[in-house]
Amino acid sequence: MELHKKKYWIVLISSRPLKNIDYEKDDKMIENSKLKEWLKFDTLFLFNPDDENEVEPNLSLDLKECHSIVCDDKDSKYHLSIAVGDNNYLFYHKFKEDRDLIFEVLKNSRRTAKEIASSITKKPRNMVRLLNIFEKKGKKDYLEEIEKEEKKSFGNFLKIHDFDELLFVLSELEKLVSEILDGCLLIHKDNAMIFEVTVDYFINIYLKIVSSFWESNYNRLDNEKVIKMSNILFFFEDLLKKFKVEDQNIEKNANEFVKIYIKRIYKQILEFIQNILKSEREIKQVQNSKKEYITNGPNDLFSMLSNIISA
Repeated sequence: MELHKKKYWIVLISSRPLKNIDYEKDDKMIENSKLKEWLKFDTLFLFNPDDENEVEPNLSLDLKECHSIVCDDKDSKYHLSIAVGDNNYLFYHKFKEDRDLIFEVLKNSRRTAKEIASSITKKPRNMVRLLNIFEKKGKKDYLEEIEKEEKKSFGNFLKIHDFDELLFVLSELEKLVSEILDGCLLIHKDNAMIFEVTVDYFINIYLKIVSSFWESNYNRLDNEKVIKMSNILFFFEDLLKKFKVEDQNIEKNANEFVKIYIKRIYKQILEFIQNILKSEREIKQVQNSKKEYITNGPNDLFSMLSNIISA
């Protein structure tokens, strides 16, 4: 590729696919950790091919700041104009096919860069594939596709019997929710319904996982885990608020766990107090050498209260 009558090698790496056909099918993103230190996603790097000792690029163009990419054919050359900030860079190509391919990958890279920059999580899902399913096949097929990804990530969530496993599954689901809702917001103008459908689906699944685990394991959960169940739901509520989503069912379920926790604590405290008072009445009081009556009742009471609250 030529710029100012000089030839350059170009390097462009994106966190998403660069060719149209792949961009529409592959919706995953590469992590920044996969790159060399000097490389950046969605930045066009130009290297002088005549300088064998050149390590750093001669020029780098951040496509996030690019506001136009235009093709033009004149003077028997195939032109490509890239406007970045206040500068306009005019490239020349000998072959139309090469110019068109570079235009395609630049266009997709710029779209990726701008979507990431305007997203909430900075890791939005590329929703092109899922949007196509939603619009061409309908809501049912769209949700089935998301369900497939869930099962691939954490299997059958209705058979969770370990609390740490529950935390892992919900953590993975929260990542999935963040990615997809973030991606949905970016295409909200194209299809507002997909965001609403996705939100309803994820809220239903999240509550279903929590309630299923509770129904199967509530007898084995101590007070600490009960209050953690509430905290889990409050955390999910805060996560949804990042995407301007309010849901009363989540808060209602979280408060139910708080009520269960308080009820358990109250019952245990009442039982302990009754047992201590009963014990005090049954124990024969004895005087010490100073003719004082000694009892360990208060010490036992506060010790037991401390154990209940910390349990």
